Order: sequence, then C-alpha cells, then structure tokens
Amino acid sequence: RPQGAEFWFSLKLKKAGRTHPLQDFTTLHDLHVMVVESCETQRNILTRLFASQRMMCTAFSSAALALSWLDTLATGEERVDLLLMDSRGDAGDIAQVISLAQSLHPDVKPPAMAMPHVKGAFDWETYQQMGFSGILVKPLHPNDLLISLLNLRLKKFPLTAGFPERRKVPSTFPDSSCDNFRLLIVEDNRINQKVLQSVLETLNCHGDAVSNGEEALQILDLLPYDLVLMDMQMPVMDGVSAVRAIRNSKKRWSNIPVIALTANALDDDRERCLAAGMNDYLSKPVTLQKIQALIKKWGCEEGRQAPPVLSEKETEEERATLPLFDKEEYVKRVQNNEELAGIIARDYITETREAFNAMEAAMLAGDTLEAGQIAHKIRGTSANLACHQLAHWSKELELGVKNTSDLQTMLPNLPRIRETLTQTVSAIEKAFGL
Repeated sequence: RPQGAEFWFSLKLKKAGRTHPLQDFTTLHDLHVMVVESCETQRNILTRLFASQRMMCTAFSSAALALSWLDTLATGEERVDLLLMDSRGDAGDIAQVISLAQSLHPDVKPPAMAMPHVKGAFDWETYQQMGFSGILVKPLHPNDLLISLLNLRLKKFPLTAGFPERRKVPSTFPDSSCDNFRLLIVEDNRINQKVLQSVLETLNCHGDAVSNGEEALQILDLLPYDLVLMDMQMPVMDGVSAVRAIRNSKKRWSNIPVIALTANALDDDRERCLAAGMNDYLSKPVTLQKIQALIKKWGCEEGRQAPPVLSEKETEEERATLPLFDKEEYVKRVQNNEELAGIIARDYITETREAFNAMEAAMLAGDTLEAGQIAHKIRGTSANLACHQLAHWSKELELGVKNTSDLQTMLPNLPRIRETLTQTVSAIEKAFGL
C-alpha cells in the first residue's frame, strides 16, 4: 500500500501582543446555545469555543433538523438561552425554529442572532420578519463573538438594533479624537485593504473591508458605519456607481459620508468624484495624518459643513527626488509592525510581478482599458508601500494609455518600468531579508 510522506519543520514565532482587553466571561457559564450552521467546520469551532467557556451547545446542520429536535421537547423541559443561526436555507424553516424555540420559554424568549456572510446578505427588515433580534456577520472572531454574547446577556445594547457596543481599546496614537469610529473600506486590492486596516487600527478605529460596491451596499444594510472609504476602480460595481446607489437608496445610510479613494490626483477626477456624490477625496498613498484629518472632519456633524479637504498634488520637485523604496515610511504606515510589513511586502512582490506581465500583454494586444486599469492598481499598491518610483512610472503609463489611442507610443516605456520594478523588488527583499 502506498505510504504518505512525512515532513518536519520548526517555526520561531514571536509572542503576539494583546489586541483585546481581558474580559470576564463568567456570566456566560452554563448558558445553553443552539447553533444552526450548515458548515461542519464552523459548527465544530463554535462547539469547542463555547465548551471552553463552560457553555452548553447543541448544534445542527440545518433548520429542519433543529425543528425535529425542538418538536420532541415539552414546554420548559430544555432551556435554550440563545440561538445562533446561519441565514442560508429556507426562510420559513428558520422562522419556525425561532418561533418554536421561543414558545418553549414564553417568559424569557431567547434571542436569535443571524450569522450571515456579507456576500449572501439580506436586508435588516428581512431578518426582523424572520424573527431575528440581531446580526453577527461572518467571519466571526472568537473574542468578538463572546463579547457580543456578553453584551447581549447583560442587555448592554437594544436587541432590536442587533449591534453590539463598540469596543473601547486604549489608543496607540497620541490624538484620541478618532477613537472608536467604524469605517467601511471598499477596495478590491487586498494589499491596500491590509494597509488601510493597519492605519485605522493605529487610530483606534475599526475597519471592515469588502471588494466592490455591490458588497458595500449589502453590508451597509447590516452594520452601522460612520464613514465609507470608496475606491473608484473596482470590478462588479465601481465607486461612482456605488455612491450613486447609496445616495438614491433612501435608506438609513443614504447620507453616510463617502470618501473617494484613488491613485489619481487630477482636478477632473476630483470633480467627477464630488459630482457623483462623494463628500471628499483621499489620494493614495494613504497616510495616518491624511486619514485622521478626514475622520475628524466627517466623523462629526460640525465638521461636515466645511468644504472638502482634498489631498495635495505631487509637485515636479517631489517627483524628481523620489526614492526607490522608503522602508521607514512604509513600516510607519503599518504601525511600525515590521513583521506585518514583511508579510504584506511579500504579497506585493508576487502580485505586482503578475500584474505587470498582465499589463504588458494587454498593451501588446491593444487593450487600452485593461492596460490602464492594471496600471492604476500597480500605482495604488506601490504608493501605499512607499515604492515611489514605480508608483510614479505606473501613473505616467496610466495617463499615457488614457490619453492616446496608439499604444505603440507607450511600449518603449515598458523596459524602463520593468527595470524599476526589478530594482524595487531587490530593495524590498534586502530591506526585509526575503
């Protein structure tokens, strides 16, 4: 019989810093949670998590199985304190499970929390009609889930709203004026998502990330946000279409401040953003100071009366002295976390090489639109990682592709840009020992 291979390896890992304050979860001991989750792995994770907190857990793979179990119980025979339910499946069965579980304890009526994934989201009215008291959006961080259940147990937030109190964590930034804001990042590039989330964490803000405008509309129905950072060029639904849909939605979030997030810094691009319904404009690379100023301005009603705080333009003098790669600037952007910076940089190298090859192929094929979009993405990620020369040449290429119908005139620039990419990769690898 064929034998499998065995591999051994050692890892040197640093002790992680504490990202959450210590919580006392003893109030959750002995609670009985009923879980309805179609994913076996998720059921096992939740079961083990609740067992670690001395909580009882009864888990089912479908609402139909949960109904069968509830039908065998007499009123008051089995105590169920909370229902956590995957929102996929037959809405009628889900509503029946909630109704039957609550009828067993008419004096208590255990609350039911939906566990949707953003890509399969209903609107909040639909959840209420099914009988849910609140929403916990996947993926669920164990500590966040327990804190939500603790707040629910202690009735620290209204169940009809379904949103837990925002955590208050000591800020690592001297100015605490941005503490506790919740932002939605709408950006299709995961490297840019990580950089933005790291900057926001430094300011003690929470940042959720989605990949396009369509997903943004779905999650805005589920969670309350103070501000939206919206990339302009994305698949499925771009930033302009998304902000127009937000403004025309006539929902509770139709007037939420939306900040355009793009690599372009041209006047016509700014005007296009504002005309579409954006409140302000933030050009990449995003710095802590820029984003803090915008959060302070748009996170309060008083600040929203002022004119837009538009990002500064790059001057000719600055372009002439651009460094190849500024490690110090980049590492500061990710909270001086050199380990995280190295991980993101490694992803950047792989993705940028692939993107450059795809851009070159698009140019040779005469696909102006595709070439311009890829150049835009390279420019944005390069700017965020402080790869200034590559960001500059990507910008020149993007604008050149946009302003000429003859791609052949742009092809002679490719060897110079590829050489800049090679030098940038070497600088990054040397800086982080990759």
